[in-house]
Amino acid sequence: MSRIQTQAAKFWQTLNAPETFSSYKSAVSVTWNILRELLLLLWLCLLWITVLGERAIALGSSTRAWLSSQKEASANRSTADMGKALQSALKQGLVSTVSQAKQQLGIPVVETEIAVSAAKSTSTSPAATANATPPANSVAQSKEPAEVS
Repeated sequence: MSRIQTQAAKFWQTLNAPETFSSYKSAVSVTWNILRELLLLLWLCLLWITVLGERAIALGSSTRAWLSSQKEASANRSTADMGKALQSALKQGLVSTVSQAKQQLGIPVVETEIAVSAAKSTSTSPAATANATPPANSVAQSKEPAEVS
């Protein structure tokens, strides 16, 4: 029994020693900081996934709308015209993406270049000419599809 009491006394002295308290205090402090930073990282990842999900949904719905408008607007358009329209849309998206990236990185964005490139791509876009209203004298013309060469 005395051996147990001696060991219990040693344990109690070690437990009540000032360096034991400071060691456990620093260990708990470091563990708390690690958990807090981990939770913050997980929260930011969740927000990032949410934003990407929203953008993916918006992109999908806008793509669906664009495809349906292309099907309705021009059943007889050539593949080249559709390729030009797709190229124009991709160019506008790329210009917008580069401009946003420059803004986020703090690089000055030249607004005139964006406006000029957007104006060029929309003015030469077949979609812009296909959706334009026909002149008044063309209403009486035949509704037969034109021959594609």
